Amino acid sequence: MKNIEIIRLESVDSTNDYLKQLVKDTALNNTVVIANNQTKGKGTKGRSFISLEGGLYMSILVHPKTTDFDATMLTSMTAVAVSETIDQISGEKTKIKWVNDIYLNEKKVCGILCEMGYDSLNKPFVVVGIGVNLFKPKNDFPPEIKDIATYVFSKENKDIKSEFEKVLLKKFFLLSEQLNQKTFLPVYRQKNLVLGKQINVIASSSTRQAVALDIDECCRLLVEYPDKSQEYLSSGEVQIK
Repeated sequence: MKNIEIIRLESVDSTNDYLKQLVKDTALNNTVVIANNQTKGKGTKGRSFISLEGGLYMSILVHPKTTDFDATMLTSMTAVAVSETIDQISGEKTKIKWVNDIYLNEKKVCGILCEMGYDSLNKPFVVVGIGVNLFKPKNDFPPEIKDIATYVFSKENKDIKSEFEKVLLKKFFLLSEQLNQKTFLPVYRQKNLVLGKQINVIASSSTRQAVALDIDECCRLLVEYPDKSQEYLSSGEVQIK
């Protein structure tokens, strides 16, 4: 695994925001921020990400090697790294919901958010944010997510958390070195929850019913609508019916 600098924080507003500001002020490479708590965790589409005690909140700095870098690919690759890590450490079998959510026993256990920017040398960068409900929260999940969220382990354990971090970072950097070869893609397809399912494709102003048919070489989701028209989705939100 690469030599990486790990910055550990007890609490922060958002590991993504912290790392983005850091890299804008200072030229950094292979930097990871890990926090035990977030006060303003970020989800997709500007939503908040509820960050409870017992979670693992991590942001990883990536410098794209090509000008045609595709954040969807990196997001999908990260989902494989997290899913495989949970499986390895816990002995459970997780699934991935396109694009970026990890599910355990039909409930969400992890979310991923990639954000792009430019560093102090005007080089493009991506911050990959990962939020895992690693341990059962002391006060349970709040009502708004209680029925849809779960955790990996019922009891907090520092050794498990340390091992989880180590395995996840090893898998992440190994897969990222092979990103252009798409070595993660067969696992991403095999683990995906949506393929063959009736789904809702949720846009800003509408929701359309569709069937999820395939995931292509660029991790786009091929869907078919009731009128038999088809579309490749490169981003967005889908909901299994």
